[in-house]
Amino acid sequence: MINKINLINWRSHKDTTLDFAKGTNVFVGIMGSGKSSVLDALCYGFYGKFPKSDRREIKLSDIIRFGEKKSQVKVWFSVGDDNYLVVREVGSNVAELYIIKGDNLKLIQKDKNRVTKAIISLLGTDYSLFTRAIYSEQNNMDYFLNLAPGKRKEELDRLLGIDKFNTALSNTHTVINKLESRLKDIALRYSKDDMKQLKSNMAQVNGEIQTIKDKIGKLEEEKEKMNVKIKSDMETFKQIEDKKKKFENLKNRLSVVQGKIENLTSQVERIKFDPVMYEKLKSDYEKLKKTISKLKGEHTNHVKTQKEKFGRISEFKEKIKRLESVKNEKQKLEEHIFQLTNGKTIDEINKEIASFEKRIQDMKSDMFNKNEKIKELKKMMAELKPGMAKCPLCGSELNDAHIKKLTTERNDEIKKLNKDIENINVELAKAVNTLNDLKKKKATVEQENAIIKNINKEISSLQVKHEYVAELENEYETVSKKVTQLENEITENENREKELLSQLKDFDYGKKITESLNKEKNEYEKIKQEISILNYNETEYMEWYEKIKSFNNEIEKIMIELKGLRDVLNEKNNLLKTYNSEYALLNKMEQIAKEYNEKIMELKKFRNAMNDTVVELRNHIINALNVAVEELWPHVYPYKDYDGIQIVATEKDYNFMIHVKNNEWVGMEQIVSGGERMCAALVFRIALAIVLTPELSWLVLDEPTHNLDTEAVDLMSHMLEEKIPSIVNQTFVITHDESLLNHEYNRVYLFKRDKENEGPTQVERIR
Repeated sequence: MINKINLINWRSHKDTTLDFAKGTNVFVGIMGSGKSSVLDALCYGFYGKFPKSDRREIKLSDIIRFGEKKSQVKVWFSVGDDNYLVVREVGSNVAELYIIKGDNLKLIQKDKNRVTKAIISLLGTDYSLFTRAIYSEQNNMDYFLNLAPGKRKEELDRLLGIDKFNTALSNTHTVINKLESRLKDIALRYSKDDMKQLKSNMAQVNGEIQTIKDKIGKLEEEKEKMNVKIKSDMETFKQIEDKKKKFENLKNRLSVVQGKIENLTSQVERIKFDPVMYEKLKSDYEKLKKTISKLKGEHTNHVKTQKEKFGRISEFKEKIKRLESVKNEKQKLEEHIFQLTNGKTIDEINKEIASFEKRIQDMKSDMFNKNEKIKELKKMMAELKPGMAKCPLCGSELNDAHIKKLTTERNDEIKKLNKDIENINVELAKAVNTLNDLKKKKATVEQENAIIKNINKEISSLQVKHEYVAELENEYETVSKKVTQLENEITENENREKELLSQLKDFDYGKKITESLNKEKNEYEKIKQEISILNYNETEYMEWYEKIKSFNNEIEKIMIELKGLRDVLNEKNNLLKTYNSEYALLNKMEQIAKEYNEKIMELKKFRNAMNDTVVELRNHIINALNVAVEELWPHVYPYKDYDGIQIVATEKDYNFMIHVKNNEWVGMEQIVSGGERMCAALVFRIALAIVLTPELSWLVLDEPTHNLDTEAVDLMSHMLEEKIPSIVNQTFVITHDESLLNHEYNRVYLFKRDKENEGPTQVERIR
């Protein structure tokens, strides 16, 4: 049972709760009032999706009521004696399944996928079966009747689960075809005659290999005997050969040494080395080096003195130059001070400043007194009022003329005082400006006098005697001449040093050549003695050489023959490997062909069994549907002209047949009217629900009266009211046909909505 549903912010529903009863539950309302949204929400509550969202005709985000962030669906349902609540939200990840125990809720599952799996397990029906067998979408009750023959078979097979068997049959047939194709490929590459020929070839090659191995063995024995025979002779020949190499090496060395002696002798004769002269040159060279070192020392000291003198002269000249600059600066400052003061002293300027400060103070005091006088006169004038009997100052008798005269006199006096104050202000401003100028001049003079004082100190420190500078310049000139003289002497001695060094190098070279000549002569005698001791005989060497050469030629012939036999052996072995590989491949193909034949036989048996299973399963389900249809038809169809309908399965289609009373079975499309077709579609829908979802016994019909005439609508209403509740446990009907309100259904809701102003759905329970 589906007991209750609550929709919050779901499409046009702001907060709608509907209670459901056993039997027929009807939702009536105009188009767009929110009726179908209830069934969409019911499907979403169970499976997390509904047909329009699954086909992507609508986005889940579009479900949320305008201006809200999320929507929520709650569905209360019962399975057996247990009651459950499922909660899902759009716009968040909330998905929860509770079991209801009295007034308590216990969470048994959460997460979208886990909740869906749990509900499928409870209901025994998945989303696909629910939307095909139970949930008839709007204007789609006769969906299966309207399909083209091939498409109807495909859709019904998928609904009944037979499509999986058809897919398995197709896949099996594909595998059989592939295996048979591979068998044909193997047959093109394999034959028993080829295997017999390969065996013969392999036996022949094995025989040839053994013959070659025997020949190689005999030659190896012969070669070994010759190697033993030649081994002792080779040792003797090796000793003679080593002696020959030493002899040739000594002869070559002797020839080289002789060439060196000849070359060195000619050089010694040309140079004529004199040992006495060589020693004298060495002595002169050492003395000259000491002289040059002494001169360079003196030169370094004089250059140092020269730099010191030059530095002192430069320092004094900079002081003299700075002294002139400072004196000029002092003269400019003194001239500037004279221009500022017109020759006045600081004391005279201070007296002027004091005089102006006193004058300014007197003017301010005078101006203050005059202002006070004005205030006093104004106060007196304020006390003079018409009708006064006595003067407030002197107490004399007053009349109006007298008051007027006093007022005029006082006003004139105030004007005069204001004029005086104005003149004082002008004079005061001039005096202040003059005072400020004097103060600025005083500050400037004091500042520049301080600078002059510092300049005087600097002049005192910069005083230099010109006579001392001249004396330094004379000393610098003397030192510079001495430096030049020493440089000339150093250059002259260094040139002499180079000449002596060149002569010494020549003598050194002559000495080395003489020593080398003596060394080579000693080497020459030594080599001659070694040759004599070696006692090498060329004839003896040649006899042994020819003897060994003869042995080597015989062994080489054996080696060449062995190499040829081994090459042939390798070729035969490679050929045998090729034969073995080909034989193994053919043998493998034979095994594969045998396995393929066995698999093909098994798959064909499987295919035939599967085909029989499909036929049996289809007949079983169709028979079950026909039994249900046969029982349902009299309860749903109120007339006697058609006493039964059935489904007939053919190879290409499922045909809907109707039985004309006292006549034969004919195709339904040929004779039935709209109302009769509606009855047949309804019966088929109920039969599908009973056969495929026997545990649920639910039926959901969205706008089943669409395109039906009045008679057919009345017939449908009568069936929903009286017939269907006795067959299906719970039916949900959505319609805009308000004529259904006239019938006694188990639960009826009227849906209303102000669509023009985007108002929320309003639901009223009629029954």
